[in-house]
Parts: sequence; structure tokens; C-alpha cells
Amino acid sequence: MAFPSPDPTWLVELFKSIIIAATGLFLLWHWRRAERHFYSDMPFLFGLGFLSIAAGTAVDGVFRSEIATYTLFAFQIRTMLLGLGLIFLLTSAVMVWFIERRTLGYALVGVFTVLFLTATWLAPIWLGPTEAVVRLAAMPFLLIVALGVVATFIIAWYMKRLPDVHGLVMAFGVGVTMIGQLLKNPLSAMQIMWVSEVIDLLGLIIVFLGFQIRPGYAKAAARISHPE
Repeated sequence: MAFPSPDPTWLVELFKSIIIAATGLFLLWHWRRAERHFYSDMPFLFGLGFLSIAAGTAVDGVFRSEIATYTLFAFQIRTMLLGLGLIFLLTSAVMVWFIERRTLGYALVGVFTVLFLTATWLAPIWLGPTEAVVRLAAMPFLLIVALGVVATFIIAWYMKRLPDVHGLVMAFGVGVTMIGQLLKNPLSAMQIMWVSEVIDLLGLIIVFLGFQIRPGYAKAAARISHPE
């Protein structure tokens, strides 16, 4: 074991964790400054999700730098932190559709959480104690969250339900992030996993921009309400 690792993946991951954490803190600050804010608000849930993803990414970066040996248990903790981030994102999508039936929405998120934890902690026992097995066990849950969030933002944009965020921009960002995650295993085998981390970071930055860019229908409504 030699620090620092010659593989640049750990540098990309640590830089990525700083950017994601700063983005999460900004979203929470923006949420806190609003006149009315609720724990089901999208900036709050995405802010917590980004902070959790940043923590998991930082754990990844520290171990991949070879400061310490990456054990399977540490990798599972890292996966759990990233999974918690996904659960916050899933909750934000579920709340769009279950705003009048929040108990049912939270129940669905609870079932998803139990299944995710069960799969990622038991898969190494059934299939073999390797990082690849844990990553493969987590992949279906990643796809469910990504597809659910993408569909939510596209439909919400089409139905003009989310005037404070740009649904198409956010859907595109989540899609880019999903591509980065799907490429982790094949790029890891090619010793260039840092490329997938860069793609992942790019997607998360696009998601953040979706909070800053208002959709055209919201701008049009604002002009009608406040004509010059």
C-alpha cells in the first residue's frame, strides 16, 4: 500500500465530494431563507441527498487514495451513504405524486429502503464478498430511483407542475448521472474509473442548475402577473 495512489480516481472523488457538499449546503441555505419552508420541499430533500452522496464519495476517495485498506465493510458503509442520498431524491419524486397521500408515499420509500439495505448487505454473503457484487446489488435500486426521478421531472414539466425548477434540465442531469454510475464497473475493469466519476459529477452539476433555471411556462406566468 503506497500513498498517494497513482490512480487519479481518488483525487476526482475528493474534488467531487467537495463540489457536491457545497451544492447541498447551498440548497439547504436557499430552502432555509424561503418565507415558508417544509421538510418535504424539494431543495431540502435534494440538499440532504447531496450531502449524503458527498459523504459516501469522500469515503470512497479516502480509501482509494490508499491511506487505508478498503475493506468490504467500509465499501458497504460507503454504499449505504450513497443509498441514503438516493432515498432522499426518491422521496422528493414521490412527494410530487403523493402530496395528498403522504403516508402512502412515505410507506413506499420505507419499503424501498428496507429492500435496498437487505440487498446490499446480504448479496456478499450469497454471491461473494467483493465490491463488484455490492455495486451490482445496488444497481437495480439506482435504476429505479433514476428512472422514477427522470419520469417525474419530465411529466411534471409537461404538466407545468413545478414552476420553481426546470424539469427537463433536472431530468437530463439525473440521466447523465445514471450513465456515470452504469459505467463504473466496465471502466473500473479498464483502470479508468475516474471517467465515470467525472460524468457523475457533471450530471449532479446539471441537476443543481435545474434549481437555478426557471422553466418557460413559469416565466410566462410571471410576465402575465406582473406586466411591465
